[in-house]
Amino acid sequence: MIHTLNKILTILALAVFISACGHKDNHDDHDDHDGHDHAEVEVTDHNDESDHDHEHGEGGEVLLTQQQYEALQMKTDTLALRAMSGFVEANGTLEVPPQNQAAITSVVGANVVAIKVSEGDKVSKGQVVAYLSHPDIIKMQTDYLNAYSNSNFLKKSYERQQKLYEAGVGSGANFQKAEAAYDASKAMVNGLEAQLGMLNINAAAVRQGTIAQRIALRSPIKGFVQKVEVKTGQYVEPQTELFEIVNTHFVHADLMVFEKDVFKVKKGQKVAFKVQTLPDAELTAEIYA
Repeated sequence: MIHTLNKILTILALAVFISACGHKDNHDDHDDHDGHDHAEVEVTDHNDESDHDHEHGEGGEVLLTQQQYEALQMKTDTLALRAMSGFVEANGTLEVPPQNQAAITSVVGANVVAIKVSEGDKVSKGQVVAYLSHPDIIKMQTDYLNAYSNSNFLKKSYERQQKLYEAGVGSGANFQKAEAAYDASKAMVNGLEAQLGMLNINAAAVRQGTIAQRIALRSPIKGFVQKVEVKTGQYVEPQTELFEIVNTHFVHADLMVFEKDVFKVKKGQKVAFKVQTLPDAELTAEIYA
């Protein structure tokens, strides 16, 4: 009885052992099958000449499943074009061409009676910026009026002497003297008229008896008032700078480039630069010379 019981226990133990081994093999096979479904890595050899490698290309390839691609948070993008030649650094100053700057002065000594602009104001060409007045300005107009009247008198005297000379009843000396006096008077009138024109005084109005009490200073160019160096009531000497006008429409930058970088700079290239007054702004320009 005891011997029979030992045989039964031995058979049961052997059956349990075989069952456990079979379960382990099935579990391993299942794990291998799951791993193949979730990750597949294929590396092709560059020197492999099989049809499969020819189908996928000569270079090495790595194949990932959609789950692995998303888990790695991979992204694709295109190559951007970027300048690889570097850039040239240079320092310089902003300048305005001479023809876009103007200094307003007075051609005669006079007192400032009115100022019509302030620094920063925009002005147009010919706009009045100030008025001047002085007794000498009035005297110039009266001198012109007297010279004009005297020239008319000498003209009539010249014409009379010319008729007498041509008729043979007048002397040649008197005719020549009248002619010289008339020519001198015309030169005097023309000179004084030119001076009045420099003061922006209408000579025709003076001939009609209109005497200007003050003269206007006008801007010769359009632009902005950069400086006002005069006060109301101040006496200014001739050729003293009273106002400065600048047209900033044609501002250019003078840049100092090192000799080793000169060959990199060409006409038509774009330039990015900054100025001290606008440190956070990047301005652009084009090389024109």
